[in-house]
Amino acid sequence: MARKSPQPTPGQRAAAWVRTWFARRQGQYAPQDPPTTDWRGRGGHERHKKGWRAERYAVRRLWALGYHILERNVTVGRGELDIIAEKDDVLVFIEVKSGHERPDYAPADRVDASKRKQLTRLGNDYMNQRGLGDVSHRYDIVEVFLDQRDRPIRMEIHEAAI
Repeated sequence: MARKSPQPTPGQRAAAWVRTWFARRQGQYAPQDPPTTDWRGRGGHERHKKGWRAERYAVRRLWALGYHILERNVTVGRGELDIIAEKDDVLVFIEVKSGHERPDYAPADRVDASKRKQLTRLGNDYMNQRGLGDVSHRYDIVEVFLDQRDRPIRMEIHEAAI
């Protein structure tokens, strides 16, 4: 049985937040890879690891395309926003979906009507909590395509998909 890492203390979480905030202030923000094991189970099942690899790939590619990554995996109420970024003075809520390239099915197809409704609600709640009511925003879907060994090879961005 694998031993779980202890939950970080509030002081450790605050210190990590300050380091990230300072790096953003200096314009040097580079998203960190999640640890191999974590109290939230990020090192867990292979499916979760595949999702984390896809998100890391998406963050790196988005950053290279001029997106300013603000936050990742933000819990809002009873849901989670994968990536929150800024591009051209627009707040962008990004949902990342990964999968193998198939002619009959795309990873973005998994974002159905109920998921779209949930993402819209989470984005609105996020903006209300932070007093960003008048900020222009959009919801993007990023598809990350994987090779046979579940490594990210390609990405497509669907802007304003919701």
